[in-house]
Formats: sequence, structure tokens, C-alpha cells
Amino acid sequence: MLAAIILGLAQASAHYSVKSVSGNVKLRQGSKTVTATAGMEIKPADLIIIGDDSSIDVLDSIDSQIYSARTPGQMTVTRIMFDAKKKARSNSGTVHDKIRMGKTADSGSGVIFIEKGKVTRALSTYDPDAERVQVDVDLLSQRLYAMLSDSLHDIGSQKSPVVIRNSHNDGNGILFSVENTLAFPIYFNVIKLGDDGVVSISELGQPVGSYALQPDQSIARCQNSGLSPSENHILIMTNYYFEIDELLTKLNRLIAEKAIPGNPDGDFPLYIRLI
Repeated sequence: MLAAIILGLAQASAHYSVKSVSGNVKLRQGSKTVTATAGMEIKPADLIIIGDDSSIDVLDSIDSQIYSARTPGQMTVTRIMFDAKKKARSNSGTVHDKIRMGKTADSGSGVIFIEKGKVTRALSTYDPDAERVQVDVDLLSQRLYAMLSDSLHDIGSQKSPVVIRNSHNDGNGILFSVENTLAFPIYFNVIKLGDDGVVSISELGQPVGSYALQPDQSIARCQNSGLSPSENHILIMTNYYFEIDELLTKLNRLIAEKAIPGNPDGDFPLYIRLI
């Protein structure tokens, strides 16, 4: 599966280290807080504390990319990499912004977030970092299409970056819950794949926009009975807002055209789970 950006955060902590530090930057590992220095190995759950006029560069040795954080405050290593507004310079010397603010460029530069046409007061309060940003649905649909082209068994066996529970009953009902254990908000929805190949909103899904969960929040939803046993219900999750109607339209177009699955961006932060 190509959801490696999320799985890697959970499984490849030994590949992360401090590339460089400027100013006052602390590293909290469990109950211990130390001064961050170049060369230190770090883990996804470690807390980075950045002082005023300070910065840190985190190196991922797997893809030789450097992730920079220059905003004062506290954030986990996961946050820096998952929510990087600037995936800055490559360690090999190539400037390559795969995750950045701004509109999608016609040149196919790899932008995966775009400006929202409408800013809601609620989202501004709920998640200030995402108040003007949403996932580029063109890339999201291509990415999801490629992932759904893999087997459903593999989708169901993915390790989740948050806590997801689900159960089925004898009346063809499904109960699921999501608990956000990350240090930043997540956005998700539930779609269903019918035996006719059409993708639509699940009875368990949010028909407008997407679900949003802040850190330490959880949500549960249940359809007590009546679901078709031939349909598969799939939770899709990312770290910025996305509009489900637009996603379904573009995804079904790819299915109807029998498009060849590709990899629009190897670092696209998308996780899917069969529930």
C-alpha cells in the first residue's frame, strides 16, 4: 500500500534525526526534556519545543528530505512531518516543495493543498492552521483511486495512526468509532463501494464536508441494520479538510474511465481503512 507517509511515522522512527538547530529548541522524550542538538535521533511522538527566533530541521534518511519548523511553540515530530507547510530543501540538493500553501500549479509541481474559496468562522476557531486550506481533491481522488485498486484485504489490514474500532452484527449493521491520539486535528469520512463499482457516501458517513476530530476527541456512529453485505464501507482520513461531494464525483469519473492507477504524489498524507 502507498500510505507509507503514515505507516512510516509509526514504524520508522530510527530514520528521523535532528539535521540542524538554530536558537532555543528543546526536545521532550517522555518525562525528559533536553536541548536539541544536530545528530540526535528522534521519534514521531517526541515533542519539539521551539523558542522565539528559533528553528529546527528534521531529517528523514529514508527519502533524504529535510522538514523545517520555524514557528514558536510545541509540536510533535509527527506534526512537523505530517503538517509541513514547507517540505523544504532535499538533502541531495534538489529544491522540492511537495507540501506547500497556495493554489495548484498548472505545471504539476506536486502541490497537494490548495486555498479554500470560503473560510468558515467555525473552522478558523476549530483548527486555525487549516482555516484557509483544504486538500487538493484532484490529487486526493487520484490517490484514493490508486489505493482502492489494491486488494480490500490489504486495506483492512493497515495499521492505523489513530484508534479505530469497528464491529458488525447479525442484522447487517456496523458500529465504528475513531479516537484521535495524534497531536493535531484529523479529517475523515466513510464511503462505500458497491458491487456495481460505484462509490458513494456510506450510511455511516458525513454527507456534507467531512468529520473533524481534534486531539483527544473521539466519535462513534452506528447503522443498526439494513446494510447490504455486498458493499464495502471504507474510512478515508487525511490531515486537512476535504469536500466529500467533489471527491466522489472525481473518483467515480476515474472509475468510469477505467483510468490506469498511478502515484500522484508519494508523500500524500492519506490513510484508508475497511470497516
